[in-house]
Formats: sequence, structure tokens, C-alpha cells
Amino acid sequence: MKTYMTGRDNRIIYRLICSIYIIIFLTFNPLPSFGKDILKLNLSDCIKMAIDTNPSIIKARANIDVAKANRTQALSGFYPIIKMNSQYNRTNARSTSISGTGGTVVSTPDSQSSYTNFTLSQRIFDSFKTWKNYKYSDAQLENAEYALQESCNNLALNVTQYYFNVISAANLVKLNETLVQQSSSHLEQTEANYRAGIAPKADTYSAQVNFTEAKVNLLDAQNNLRIKMANLKNLIGLKRNIDAEVIEEHFELNYKPELQESITNALEKRPELKEMISQIQAQTVQIEILTLNVMPQLTVDVGLNLDAARDPSRTNNYYTVQANFTLPLFDGFSSSSKIDAAKASKTSLEAGKLDTEKSISLEVETSYYNLETAFAKIELTTQQVEEANKNLQVAEGRYKAGVSPFQELLDAQVTFSRSMTELIIAKYNYQIALFTFKKAIGDELL
Repeated sequence: MKTYMTGRDNRIIYRLICSIYIIIFLTFNPLPSFGKDILKLNLSDCIKMAIDTNPSIIKARANIDVAKANRTQALSGFYPIIKMNSQYNRTNARSTSISGTGGTVVSTPDSQSSYTNFTLSQRIFDSFKTWKNYKYSDAQLENAEYALQESCNNLALNVTQYYFNVISAANLVKLNETLVQQSSSHLEQTEANYRAGIAPKADTYSAQVNFTEAKVNLLDAQNNLRIKMANLKNLIGLKRNIDAEVIEEHFELNYKPELQESITNALEKRPELKEMISQIQAQTVQIEILTLNVMPQLTVDVGLNLDAARDPSRTNNYYTVQANFTLPLFDGFSSSSKIDAAKASKTSLEAGKLDTEKSISLEVETSYYNLETAFAKIELTTQQVEEANKNLQVAEGRYKAGVSPFQELLDAQVTFSRSMTELIIAKYNYQIALFTFKKAIGDELL
């Protein structure tokens, strides 16, 4: 029995071919949104918003402010202390007395007095204790700054993962929308084939089930996108009632660094390792400060006092020079035990530094291999999509001609759908792996 292609059949074939090309185009070139009241966010916007609102970052910044205040306090020991004291007295109290043999009455008149006193004192030498305290506070500030940098990088990577998960979910929604259209076309084709007598009625039932399943999958994909977007908005501190969508950016592919060079760079740049080094430096200074407490100490202070009074007889100008020598003899082993504890803490920090270096090296190596694998998956899934697309076209042609069962077309559609889903996931998993690797080697993600 010969079959002839009708105008309706030609339209169905044209729609299927267009659907396939639309799927491929949308996967690699997502269309922008043109909503007027929707906040558009790229990756940089999301990271900046998260850093501005995240409690951990706010706390880390507050720790820097505390460390700066402590350093200023330690620095104050290098500056003189200047005080001014001003006083004014006036009284109308009178006293009367009789003096002399003649009984002369003497009365004290109203009186007033005023003076201003300036005092300046400066420590000249204190066995370098002030200098050591300043170095300790400076190391603590450096430690707080590295802690902030580490927190920012960790948060930036977390935002990056959420960002690409949202984009991946959005592209899966577009894919499922196209699959719904594709399933609708298949349903129409089965009905046409049934009317033409080249397909059983069961094909229309199977196509209807497939069409319903495609709509359910689309509903799940849309719900998944809403959940992913809600998680991203929560992470970056965006209010729930603000409509927003992410804008996909074009990031680099085929990033191929050298492994050993990456490990070396990571050990030089990772903020948590720098933080541990600054902690060791601070502990070293702390040991020096404790050691000074058991050593002979010499302090030298100078002072200057200036009075300005209405009554010259009340003026008192003078200077002072004071030297104090202290020789600690015995304090019940308190100071020595503090030094031992500080040395033990330093040893612990040094061991932690070695452990951190090993962890960083392993993290870089792991993320390096994950990046290679993620890139290879893109190449393989791209080939799968091309092969599945060809197979789907053949299956559609065979079914239209009535030479193959509908199940063959369904199997081809499922294979194509699965390969497209894997390609979308692979594409954005690669971006997550890339940013994970960059964070591992100490690159800034902001």
C-alpha cells in the first residue's frame, strides 16, 4: 500500500525539525528576558549582594575593626600623654578680726583666683615592651584581614554554585517546554497515522500518555527552578517579594592549567594559609613579650608641668625625669609556665600549618581532576546529543512512513531528552568545577 505525504504531514515534519534546532539553540544561547519589573542579576551582582548582607562577612569585618582599635591602643604607647587642668575660684566670704593695741578692725574683702595647668609625660624606654605589643596587635590585624578574605572566597564559591544551579534549572525548563511541544506533535502524528490506517489506535493512547508525562516533567522542572531561585535569593540576602532572574554570562571553556604550578600558586595565595602564618607570627611575638616579663626591665619617663596663674606666687613650673629598674627574682614559676604554654601553642599552630598545606595540595589536585572530567563530559554529551538527534529524526521519518512501531519513536525521544538533559547539566557542572578549582588555587572569585 502506497502512502502519500499530505500538507498536514509536511507541517508536522517541519515543526519537529524546528523544535530540534530550537532545543540546541536555547541550550547554548539562552534568550534574555525583557520584563520591566524584574531585577536582572549576573554572577558578579549576586556575589556582591551576598558579601554585603552575609552575617559571617559582617562579623569578619567587625573583627577587623576590633583589631584596628587594638593596634591603635598599642600604638598609643609611643605618643606623649598631655593633660590640661583649669580651675577658677571666687568667694564673697568675709572674716573680721581685731588687730593691734588700738583694736583696729580688719575685714577680708571678696577674692578670686584662677590658674591653668598643663602636664606632659612621655615614656622614653620600657625594654621594648611597647614595641612588642604593637607588633602583636599588627599581626592580629593581619590575621583578621586574611580571615575576611577566606570568608569572602568561600561565600563567593557558594554563590557561584547556586547561580549556575539556577541557570541549569532555567535551561531544563526550556528543554521541557520544547519536549512538551514535541510530544504534542507526536500525538498529532499518531492520530494522523491512525486515520490513514498505518498505525493502531494503541499508538494514540501511548502518545497521549507521553504527552501527559512531558507536561508533568515540565511542571517538576518549573518547580525546581523556583526552589533553586529561592535558595539563591536567600543566600544573597534578596527579599522574597522581589522578582529577579539571573543572566547567563559566557565563561571560558577548555581551561587547562598545569597541576604542579597550580599547587605552588595555591600554597602562596590561599588566605587560610596566610592566616595561619600570621597566627604563628603573633604567637612568636607573644612568647617574646612573656620572656620580657622574666628579664630585667628598665623604664625611663619624663614629665613637664606648666602653670599659668593670675597670681605669680601660685605658679609652679617643673619637670621630672624618672628611671625605674626592675629585676624579677621569683614568681612561683608563673611566668615560665606561661612561656611554656605559649611555645606549645606555637608548635600546635606550626603543625596545623603543615596539615593545611597538605589539605590544600590535595584539594587542588582533586579539583583539577574534577575539572578535566567535567570538560570531557561536555565533549561526550555533545556527541550524544548529535547522535540522539539523528536517531530521533530517523525514527520520526520511519514512523511517518508506517514502517516502524511508535515505541521506536518513543525510545528515540527518551534518548534525545536524556542526552540533552545530561548536556545541560554537564555544561554548568563544568562552570562550577572551574570556579571550585580557581578558589582552590587562591584566585579571587569576586
